[in-house]
Amino acid sequence: MEPLPLENQPHIGWLTRDAQLSVEAEVGMTFLDPVTRLIWSGTVEKWHEGEHLLNAATGTGLNFSSLRIQADPEAERLEAII
Repeated sequence: MEPLPLENQPHIGWLTRDAQLSVEAEVGMTFLDPVTRLIWSGTVEKWHEGEHLLNAATGTGLNFSSLRIQADPEAERLEAII
């Protein structure tokens, strides 16, 4: 099975960068568990909008807003790791 083209996965870039930062903060699975449940459970429409991800990350030891701010300037480094 071939992966979908990136234009069909508009959130994959920032999601994987956020995931890598969570791994570096030593809370990778703690962060990924609620985030992937949010995305794949089908219970939340437009999971990427509003505060859904912020709420999912609550209690993981990471501040989702800070994570997003940190990930953008480090995109090249994070992409090299991923």
